[in-house]
Amino acid sequence: MLQQFEEVEPPQDEMTLGRELQEAIVLYNTPAMVFAFWLSVATIIVATIFVFRPTLFAGKIAMLGTLIKLVMLVSWVVEAFWTTFPGSSPFHVTGNGYFGSWLAVAFAAQMFYAVAPAMPEGRTSEVLSSKSVDVEVSKAAVEEDAMAL
Repeated sequence: MLQQFEEVEPPQDEMTLGRELQEAIVLYNTPAMVFAFWLSVATIIVATIFVFRPTLFAGKIAMLGTLIKLVMLVSWVVEAFWTTFPGSSPFHVTGNGYFGSWLAVAFAAQMFYAVAPAMPEGRTSEVLSSKSVDVEVSKAAVEEDAMAL
């Protein structure tokens, strides 16, 4: 003999509580996700500057470069703790966000401790003089092409 069960709807109070809890979790997650997004954008910009212009923060403003790297490192540590620990954090389950947050901390630490490569003294003048020769050669090539027409 099979028993038939009636589907019981939860009381209205429980449904309201569940909806309120979901809304609270979304509201709690939103600042963490927004912070993580804008920190990622800022890191891409800063890392691009440090990769393509490594000598930009040299000389008198070297401390500014170190300060920027320190701020990035501290920001990523805060982001990783805020977004990956259990509770209502967005990346408390291991996945792309979780691993991305902690890898960003590791890469920010590497960027903080990395030293920009220095060009040897003798090589600097050699590189500068070769650029001027290349420009003169290209001007001569243009003049020869113009005369040939």
